[in-house]
Amino acid sequence: MYWTDYNYGKIQRSNLDGTDVEDLVDLGYSGPKDIVLDVANGKMYWTEYFSERIRRANMDGTGVESLDAKNFGGVFDGNGHTISNFSYDSENMRKIGLFRYVKDPGTEIKNLGLINPNVNVSDGYSVGSLIGYLDSASVTGCYVEGGSVYGRREIGGLAGENWSGIISNCYATSEVSGVEFCTGGLVGGNRGRI
Repeated sequence: MYWTDYNYGKIQRSNLDGTDVEDLVDLGYSGPKDIVLDVANGKMYWTEYFSERIRRANMDGTGVESLDAKNFGGVFDGNGHTISNFSYDSENMRKIGLFRYVKDPGTEIKNLGLINPNVNVSDGYSVGSLIGYLDSASVTGCYVEGGSVYGRREIGGLAGENWSGIISNCYATSEVSGVEFCTGGLVGGNRGRI
């Protein structure tokens, strides 16, 4: 039998009597859940709570890959340009910003300004005007002037949450409001480098 261990970020299997427990995939704390087995093709599929990805692997745990394209990867160079009056209004969303989810080493957003953005996600998590969630990527020479950002938690003027990214030579002067915890002028929740 196969199952996900949400608390420890693992996908495991064992014999039907519970013996010979084996860790197949160790995802750290990405929160795997909702596993489905495709025995005919030798694949297993699951969703991850924190990254909001759909992933698959061989049934022995090898060949892990992402199937969705919700995250931005690559280089975006604004070349000093600005975007004015960007607006987003919703009730219950996660990872909200001009760039929703920025991920992967080598991914970079640089040299871009936002003027008077207004982002309102009343029950939202990881909400920023430029980036909702930054993971293993970099942001350089970007800024936000004016506007407002509002949400529940992990709310920031530039980025809602910086998991393991690098933010340098950036600033934000937005009005930022959060209901719970991790609210900041530049970044709401930060586990990366600024």
